[in-house]
Amino acid sequence: MTRDPAVWQTGDYLGATAEELGHTTPREMAAAGVSQHAQFHRHGVIVLTSGELVLHGWHGPDRDEPLVLRRADLLDVGTRYTGLYGRFVGGLLNAGKPLILSTRTVGQIYLLIDWKEFMETTHDRQWAAAVKAWLASGRAVPEGGTDDGR
Repeated sequence: MTRDPAVWQTGDYLGATAEELGHTTPREMAAAGVSQHAQFHRHGVIVLTSGELVLHGWHGPDRDEPLVLRRADLLDVGTRYTGLYGRFVGGLLNAGKPLILSTRTVGQIYLLIDWKEFMETTHDRQWAAAVKAWLASGRAVPEGGTDDGR
């Protein structure tokens, strides 16, 4: 099997919007101490390609289309604890900070990529670096394309 050169990176994610995390019930918050699935109801495969960031499964098992984000859709990328997802729930280690994407299309998205339940670790810092590099790489217009990857 040959690797698609357009694919930069792939992984599994758990996700939620800031709005969804803001409506977390006390029961879900307590359950999140055992499993982040209690707060992060969205899950699937995340793929970063040369032209877009794709969240497969974002809309649930009944809808086939993924959430597709292009460079122009992203306003900010980073990893940090917030009032919606803090150190108490995310783990005491620096490795548990969520990847937060601020988007024009769906607001803030919180992601835990390649989350390991027992260790409470993710690959979010690596993904933040990859997405930032991807954003920077799109400043030059590729042949036949636009600066937002389309």
